[in-house]
Amino acid sequence: MATVNAQTTPNNYRTEFDTKYPNSNASWKNENGYNNAYFNDDTKRQRMVSYDQNGRMVSNGTMISPIDVPVNINAYHKKNYPTDSGYRVWRDEMNGTTTYYSVTGTNRYYFDRDGNYIRTGNLNDARLEKNPE
Repeated sequence: MATVNAQTTPNNYRTEFDTKYPNSNASWKNENGYNNAYFNDDTKRQRMVSYDQNGRMVSNGTMISPIDVPVNINAYHKKNYPTDSGYRVWRDEMNGTTTYYSVTGTNRYYFDRDGNYIRTGNLNDARLEKNPE
């Protein structure tokens, strides 16, 4: 994972990002061919916005509070990983569709808008699995 200098981040999405998230003070990283901006929003929630090589936003995620996690996601983790209470859950909103993913260890677990399990992916190729062609 390479850190990307904000000043050298391609303008085709930096302008859009800076307009949507002014004063975000984002940390940019290039991961698996995607440029990801990590930052805290105005409410101090952790955020991640990802752009592909063409400057198209492909992910817009927000880490959510444990009390906002859909019941089905918590049930999935309690049933399948009863000793792992340290997982984090992100809500991803793109093109009017809301999905969720949780992260634990080197795995990312995908859930639909109702919190129903979809599949498991590896963090190293998670962005590629998220948007299969």
